[in-house]
Amino acid sequence: MLSKIEIRNRQREGYPGFINYADIIIDGQSLFDLIAHKYDFVSCLGWGSPEFQEMQVDRLLLKIDSDLPNNRDSIYICPACADLGCGAITVKIEINDDTVTWSRFGTQNNLNDDLEEDKVYYFDQIEEYIFNKSEYEEVIKNSKGSGMIR
Repeated sequence: MLSKIEIRNRQREGYPGFINYADIIIDGQSLFDLIAHKYDFVSCLGWGSPEFQEMQVDRLLLKIDSDLPNNRDSIYICPACADLGCGAITVKIEINDDTVTWSRFGTQNNLNDDLEEDKVYYFDQIEEYIFNKSEYEEVIKNSKGSGMIR
């Protein structure tokens, strides 16, 4: 069964100030509310400089390399600096002809040059989500400019 992905503007107050970002909603459930809130991370989408936003979109569409080892990509990151050393919520992304799969949700950072698979701490409550490829691409592309830093 295919899952529905969408974004919803959300605001976070705290250091370094107000951040409006594009929260990722899957099947009506905010991933911030489900897993990211306890780490105080925000989605990597919809905020930051235009170049930063373009890079995030390209990465989640697999147009550029993953930002972590083992072909894992961050989806929720530090709101103060976006540095993966602060930690991140990450997923394994696979794109096929008609679908996109997000699987193996976990937390990790990039502080070790030799990050092994056992340095990822997985969330047991999420197995995987499979999206319609064209819907996924449209949602991810449309996240640009949806948020901002004040």
